[in-house]
Parts: sequence; C-alpha cells; structure tokens
Amino acid sequence: MSLLECQNLSKSFGTVEALKSTNLHLDKGSPIALIGPNGAGKTTFFSLLCNYIQASSGDIKLLGEPIDSPKIQGRIGSLPQDAQLDRELSIVQQLSFLARLQGFSSAAATQEALRVLGLVDLAESADKKPQQLSHGMNKRVLFAQALIGDPELVLLDEPTAGVDPNNARLIRNIIEQQSHKQTFIISSHNIAELEKLCQRVLYIEQGVLQEHQNHQSDTGSSAVIDIELCQEQAEQLHQQLSRLPSFQRADSRNPRHLLIRYDAKEKGFDRQLLDLLAHSGIEYQQLKKGLSLEDQLFSESNS
Repeated sequence: MSLLECQNLSKSFGTVEALKSTNLHLDKGSPIALIGPNGAGKTTFFSLLCNYIQASSGDIKLLGEPIDSPKIQGRIGSLPQDAQLDRELSIVQQLSFLARLQGFSSAAATQEALRVLGLVDLAESADKKPQQLSHGMNKRVLFAQALIGDPELVLLDEPTAGVDPNNARLIRNIIEQQSHKQTFIISSHNIAELEKLCQRVLYIEQGVLQEHQNHQSDTGSSAVIDIELCQEQAEQLHQQLSRLPSFQRADSRNPRHLLIRYDAKEKGFDRQLLDLLAHSGIEYQQLKKGLSLEDQLFSESNS
C-alpha cells in the first residue's frame, strides 16, 4: 500500500529553496532513513509531511490521501526534534490529553497512555513529572506519544539525539518491534544506527531529495570487503594483499582499517583473505562484505 507520494513538491523561504522540486513514491514496509547534512532540508521535509508548514508548490499524499484530508487523522504520529513536555503535568496526564485530541474517551485515553508507556518500559513512571525523569526517559516518553493510536506512519526526527547508549538501544529495539505494523521514517545524524534499522534510505543535500539505491554487495566490476583490525597493521596487510590474484586495491581510513576491492567474479576471495590473515598472524575485529551506508553515501572512492 502507498505510504507517501510527492509530486513536484518544493518549499522556499524567501529566496532560499529549502526543498527543491521533488517526485517520490514510497510504499509501506521496513523503516526508512532520512539522511543529510545540517541545513540540507530534513526538518523542512518532515514539517511538510506533518502539515506544520505549507508547500510552495506541488502535492503530498500520505496513505493515499491528500495531506490535509481528515481521513488521515490519527494515522500519522510524529516526534519533532525540539519536542518538549509540560513540567506541571504528570506523564500520564499529558499522554492522556494527547489521546483525547485524537478522539479517545477519557477512560480510553488513560488506558492508551498507559499502553504506549508500557511499550517504552515506563509504565511505572506514569504518575511522575518530567523533571523527575532522566533526559533519556523523557525522550522515551516523547517517543511514546508518537505511538498513540497505533499510527500507520511514524515520523521520528533525531529520536536518540543526546541520550545515553542504553536509552538509545531501547528506542532502537522498540522501532524494530513495532516495524511489523508501523512504517517509520527516521531522521538522524547517526548513520551507523540508521544502517542497523533501515533497509531504505532517503538522502537530501542542498534541498535535493532522492531515494538512495543500496549497493552494499558490489560496485560494478568490484566487490568490497570492509575489515577492522585488532592492531595497527593495515599497512602490513595492504602490502600482502597483492598475493591474491583477484585483488584490485585497498583504501584506509586509519591504521586499523582497510576497504578492500576485488574482482566481483571471484567467489572465493573472502576465504583467501581469511587464509592470508591466519598465515600472517593478523587478527581482525570485524569483517563484513559490502560498503557501509556511510561509505556508499560519502566515499569519493565509490566506483
């Protein structure tokens, strides 16, 4: 089923084109990453999807309906990056109020508030006020409000920004658990985190938004192995790689890392590499086939 359709969508602020003319079609399914540098237009795009601001031109459809259609009320949840909680009200009071705005009765709103707090493992904190909770716990409360009413589409703008690793892991786990029934679009500067969660990627830079085509396994005639070594032996390994007949070249970010390219037709290169490591006494910490999402998006050496 259609999740999102944009036709010639653009947004300008004065003479600045925050989002240039965009055509996009996405279906429901696995989480979608929204990636781009600061000022690229990510927040503008989210604000258009939430109908917080009006487009300068073009049309948006969400779940097959126009952005301003009453038929999508309650079917979309969002977590803005700068969302705040009211310090004077308890957590359950605030979430119950938001549920009432979606049409829940008073009793049902309280039950819904407790349900989403349970999803983020904060049911026992329902009667506390925000100042009694840690920053990470408050972030989980804000995430919970985006899940009120079981929306089909959930927009998350920097959901783990500024939180400790444990709370970030909890939020990632919840996204994974809920993804069987909800589609998430997640904006974050943490590309490694997005790579764990998302198979689909939108990339935006200087207002140009496009769907990134994932090509982890190979780059044309070359296949790639990304290896992180236990010690600073990248140069030593690089010197020995020429022994392998299908080796093409290797690039390094630091003395413990190599991005190795080899002939994509060679199916046994990974086994040859492991044998070379063993015979050379070089230990590796991590070895994976294919380019990381960061390298796909930003490496000038992609070919």
